[in-house]
Amino acid sequence: MKKYLAMLEAIFRSRRENKTHDSLIVFNGYRSVILGGSSSYSEGVNHEVCKRTGTEIVRAESVSRKIIYEDEGSLNIAFIAHASALKSKAERYIPVLSEYEAINEAILEGLKNYNMTFKSSPECLCIGNSKLVETLPYWFYDYLMYHAVIHLDTNLENYKRILSHEALKEKGEITSLALELGRKLRSEVVLKEIVRGVRKQLNINFENSTLTSEEKALADKLYRVKYSRMEWVKNRKAPFLSGMGKTTVEIFVAYPPTSKGRELIKTVKEAISGFDDKVEVKVWMRGRGLSQHGENAEMSPALRMAEKANIIPAVIINGELKFKEDIPDVNMLRKAIIKAVYL
Repeated sequence: MKKYLAMLEAIFRSRRENKTHDSLIVFNGYRSVILGGSSSYSEGVNHEVCKRTGTEIVRAESVSRKIIYEDEGSLNIAFIAHASALKSKAERYIPVLSEYEAINEAILEGLKNYNMTFKSSPECLCIGNSKLVETLPYWFYDYLMYHAVIHLDTNLENYKRILSHEALKEKGEITSLALELGRKLRSEVVLKEIVRGVRKQLNINFENSTLTSEEKALADKLYRVKYSRMEWVKNRKAPFLSGMGKTTVEIFVAYPPTSKGRELIKTVKEAISGFDDKVEVKVWMRGRGLSQHGENAEMSPALRMAEKANIIPAVIINGELKFKEDIPDVNMLRKAIIKAVYL
């Protein structure tokens, strides 16, 4: 599952950089517990049951704190798009909620042939009061990654044993389509119906495609430095990478730059010589905000901290404050950058 989450983020970053189109990604479920956003690793999951059942614990990028169990009886659908593709579907546009509603209605269109009565909310799709589809949305400016887990024939007994009592109480009842219909389902048939529903409801056409070489390299890197590491799964800590995943060097200087600031910028440029294609350098000037790097600019939390604490000048590499207040030796700086490049 971790490799699939890395793949989704790679496609999402590619869409943010306008290197790909809006995408619908579908894949079968894996026996795993997905921690959404900042949800607790220690409190929401029964770790002993996970070990006994071979259930992997993973963490997804999401604005939601949900914890979702899925397995071979589940189906994953991820819609990655610019919000403009969804805004026009709303009769009365409400930011964020209208985008969620548009995707949920498309999923419901795909499920309508099963003759069930569904209820839609921004967080899930339900049959009665029981959740059938659970979602993990994630935003970057006006770009949305909407990951939905559909419980076709998910093992609900495992679900109830793996989540903690408190997490289950907060979640409420869970159901599966197979349980409601009283029969087994073929995932490929349901998938075909979902694609039909999305195509009809959103009035879009699909082209089958695979990852580009750049997206594949990024997915591999995200898996290696983020999703496979326990620092991410347990504590939501991962290197800060901008755009398509280049090593990111942020330089924080005064505005206008002092002589020390100008010397630091020169030193960094010298340090990355020969690695220009692998490193992205951003010079941030105090007090000028995100707009100094244009539309959809991204600033690391470490740089925000340096700005708040008035640590200047500073060099931040992949979201970690490495050098502060003085000009580092160019060889020490180059060594730190090379280490980050080959994470």
